[in-house]
Amino acid sequence: MNTRYYQFADISLAVKGCPAHLPDGPYLEPFRTGEAVPDVTLYARTETIILPEDARRSGLMRYEERGGRCYLYNWFRTPDPAIRIAPEDWSGAEITATVHPELYEDPVFSVNWLLSLSGFHSGLLHRRCGTLHCSYIRHRGRAILFAGFSGAGKSTQAELWRRERGAEVINGDRALVFPRAAGWCAGGVSVCGSSKICRNETAPLAAIVLLEQGPENVILPMTAAARYRAVLAGLAFHRWSKAETALAGHLAMDLIGAVPVLRLRNRADLGAVEALERAMGGLHEDV
Repeated sequence: MNTRYYQFADISLAVKGCPAHLPDGPYLEPFRTGEAVPDVTLYARTETIILPEDARRSGLMRYEERGGRCYLYNWFRTPDPAIRIAPEDWSGAEITATVHPELYEDPVFSVNWLLSLSGFHSGLLHRRCGTLHCSYIRHRGRAILFAGFSGAGKSTQAELWRRERGAEVINGDRALVFPRAAGWCAGGVSVCGSSKICRNETAPLAAIVLLEQGPENVILPMTAAARYRAVLAGLAFHRWSKAETALAGHLAMDLIGAVPVLRLRNRADLGAVEALERAMGGLHEDV
């Protein structure tokens, strides 16, 4: 049986049952490792899947039927071949995803698509590792994550720090956030949106910066409740799952208690970099 091994943060994953011709995809390749004893094994079982009629009519990417079974189906083909998985299965060390055989012949499909459609972020979340929607930069050895709604300027801030302060852009759209003995860290993940910047790099987490556009560069006060809501909104988890919602909530609460969460209203210029530097003070001067 074809087996491939990957590493995300310190969580190892084996994927079994994929056809040999199926590519990793350009963003998953940096996370591939040699053979190891995996923390989680995903078995890809091939079976023709007939989607429920109401799922077809709804046009949604996912459909939950009774018993927690979930269909995650392909939006770039007609008809809609699917992956079927029970999200709560990700709490175990072995998971089985049923894959429609037509998906393997689609030129866009890859192992990375298989992980994404199977809800791999759920597997990470069950192991205290959240997937946060943000731009991830590393400056002086520490990670800064720029979060916010679409259009808030995450990529713009990352580019400003790269150009003005020599920061490295590790991922343009996602980062893993996870606690370790020495403190919270940010890590790379094989999803990067349209930025196409995806590196397998881990760094101590200095701050999460919530962005909004405005006429001045200023750090605004935030209550603990506002920080919690903002971080929770940026985490990837299945909102219909009570178990995952609870896991994400606990992770967000622990994260905001240990890592500075700053709200930056900005004009997207050098002044925004300087305002954030003043607010962060000596957070990473000792690196």
